[in-house]
Amino acid sequence: MNRRTHRSRLALIVAASVLLAAFATLSFGRRISQRAPWVGVEWVETGLGVTAITVDPKSPAAEGGLLPGDVLVSVGGRSAVSVLSAADAAWRVPHGAAVALTVKRAGVERQMSLLPVRRHAAPTLYGYLVLIGTACFASGLPHATLRASKSRDPGCVPRLPPASAASQRAHRTLRPARSSACWADRSTRRMPPTS
Repeated sequence: MNRRTHRSRLALIVAASVLLAAFATLSFGRRISQRAPWVGVEWVETGLGVTAITVDPKSPAAEGGLLPGDVLVSVGGRSAVSVLSAADAAWRVPHGAAVALTVKRAGVERQMSLLPVRRHAAPTLYGYLVLIGTACFASGLPHATLRASKSRDPGCVPRLPPASAASQRAHRTLRPARSSACWADRSTRRMPPTS
């Protein structure tokens, strides 16, 4: 492999690594800074329908009057057919708008309104993971570029010159075909001795 090809290969590896690092940093940064709507209720499917299993005591759901065991009838005027439709209700309303729910508690339907709050979607641990990932990537980059700069044709295995005079004569007589780029420079690369 000539120097020009080698340098262009190395430049390509470095450029790809830098782009990958930039993309990863932007992606993690976006994930950490993203704010998601939260109402503080966990829904499950039961024989009665979509049911609130847990309600966070300091959540908008608790402030709106939702209790564990309430069965969801409708969300925003639409029938609640699955846990997914209940869970993404806060995502379907504009920021600052309330989610209208109809629930059944002890056989009686009740209307309630929940105002979702925006909070960080990712836990604090993600920030530490970003630092660890960036450090691992940065520590591996010099190794990868060094390895790429020293890479050779897989058919070319650098060997020590033969020790004995007989081996040297045999080495000179057994020359490979010139079709391989590996043997273009005989001063630095030698054919391994055969025994």
